[in-house]
Amino acid sequence: MMRLGLSWVCGAAVLLGAVASTAQAYEKAIYYDAAQVQGWTGVTARDAMHDFFVGKGYTDLDSAGVKEWMDKRIQDRVPSVIIMSQDIYPSTIVELDGDTITTAATTTVRKYLDAGGKVVHLSDWPFYYVSRDGVSVTQQGGGATTVLGFAASDVGNDTPVDVTITDDGKKWGLTHPWGSQRALDATKADVVLATINNGAAAAGWVRRFALMPSSGFVRLWDEPLAELVTQDVLADIQRVAEYRMSEVTGIGTIQGVVKSQSGALVANIPVKITADFGSATVTTDDKGAFSLIAAEGSFTAAATGKLVTSSDPVTVAVKAGQTTTVTVNAKVSEPFNYHIVKAKTAITIDGTASDAEWADAQSLVLNTAAQVNGGTWTGPDFLSGTFRVKYDDTYLYVTADITDAVPRINVHTDGSIWQGDGIETYVGLDGYDPKRTAYVKTRDYQWTIGAGPEPAWKIYRPDPGDVLPPDIPDVAGNLVVKTHDASQKPGYVVEARMPWASFPDVDTTLVPPKEGSPGAITVAINDNNDETVAAAREFGMIFEKTTEAYHDPSTWVRATWGGSAPPPPSTVVKGDLSGDGKVSITDAVTALKVVAGLVTPTADQLKAGDLNGNGKVEISEVIQILKFVAGLITSL
Repeated sequence: MMRLGLSWVCGAAVLLGAVASTAQAYEKAIYYDAAQVQGWTGVTARDAMHDFFVGKGYTDLDSAGVKEWMDKRIQDRVPSVIIMSQDIYPSTIVELDGDTITTAATTTVRKYLDAGGKVVHLSDWPFYYVSRDGVSVTQQGGGATTVLGFAASDVGNDTPVDVTITDDGKKWGLTHPWGSQRALDATKADVVLATINNGAAAAGWVRRFALMPSSGFVRLWDEPLAELVTQDVLADIQRVAEYRMSEVTGIGTIQGVVKSQSGALVANIPVKITADFGSATVTTDDKGAFSLIAAEGSFTAAATGKLVTSSDPVTVAVKAGQTTTVTVNAKVSEPFNYHIVKAKTAITIDGTASDAEWADAQSLVLNTAAQVNGGTWTGPDFLSGTFRVKYDDTYLYVTADITDAVPRINVHTDGSIWQGDGIETYVGLDGYDPKRTAYVKTRDYQWTIGAGPEPAWKIYRPDPGDVLPPDIPDVAGNLVVKTHDASQKPGYVVEARMPWASFPDVDTTLVPPKEGSPGAITVAINDNNDETVAAAREFGMIFEKTTEAYHDPSTWVRATWGGSAPPPPSTVVKGDLSGDGKVSITDAVTALKVVAGLVTPTADQLKAGDLNGNGKVEISEVIQILKFVAGLITSL
């Protein structure tokens, strides 16, 4: 229930959609429920926040009261902010289906954010746990992916890293830095308030789900609070909570779709809508549509994300109480799809990874800074690798050639083998699903190999736990790790096979996989360079950067069982129809001949000359090439 009456501040309330001539009233509340389980926030910090903010006029809400309060804000859309004095949210607002969070659309807290609400969260990973009747129900990092639509922590540090408060953080009212332990990839934030790793990771951040200066999910103090909540820190939290809360002067709605270069509607594409005060990000649904609550004003919208190669910004004018429709056009590439080639003959596990056995397999390469998910990486010679995966009717096979400046440091042979040198292979036996944020234990698997002096392996299980020999086959005959010889860069080669029959709880209708059926996959490298650091992995890399792959299949990538590996990506240079690696007048002449029908373009010529992505070469592209050659434009 609500323990105190609702308090109005900063002026009189206005009706939904009305334009205020003075500062608009807003609601402010704090969630506090001593009957629910505590997390990193701790009892001392929880109580200090509660007492401080109740003293500042914030409505005091327990688990039932917060549900009632959020439901009212969803309906009336009065600007509002709630501070969560506990980092484990109650199941009254993070609803569960059994022991799993339902969907974003059915959780009260996400509906509140979508309606323009503001949540201030401190301490542990958001939604890592949910408290139900005082008992913690573990969701792991996939809880944030379900509720927020993205993993809310990409950089985990056991030892706190000092943060730098950004200019935006100072504007929002932050004055006191802290030690970050659960930071976010900074590119995922709409506002970055505090950073680590030279700005690459956000320790304090805002992600908006409605386009208002006051709205969004706000993350602060990503570490255990304990005794850290001083009066000065509480004052910082209050300034952030109340930042621009009274400035909304009318609310409307933006509805739109994203279309690709072919005119098709595109699902699961982020759209960033930008205002003078910042931006909000919304993702298209399965039909390519999106909807967003917005303050009155003029904004721009553009598609974003790794699949979007370009998107022209579209102006969006929002009026109070009205709905504005918009179409966002984007050039969109196909999602990466890894072909798990079927072996024609059984592969001999000897650590040589011969071309006769592996040459037709597609490679998964880890060699860029964007793939680092732990430690300070100094380049491919420090840590990198090339993986190849195949299968037949009996086994799943993997080989990895790892470059490692200090190879084969791993003292573990038990379930902790991930804390030293080695590799991880993640396999989904059925199709990739971006909404699957937790394992289906009959079809999602993590296969971890330790590459120490005594190689070891395991299969991670969400329930009841890791599976080790003898419950899976012994290493002998199934796994070989060989150190690179002196003529190579330091490192090692892994070659291994796992029988389908040994995957625990496996759905036997999915193994061996049927040729052409969909799957999912990703791969990772674990690394230690110091034998004295046995308790924790020092460095890591993963094909698609995340810290959540070990429990969240939505972070994996698409795969297809069987078929041939696709050819290597083309190295075609835009505008270079001659293929000599540069753009010259000769290329413009060739493009003109293509337009006139005098030359039939090759596939590479079409790719080089098709600058707008519509599948053909046109006179406008000839003109662009000529302008580039003349120096009138700097890129194609």
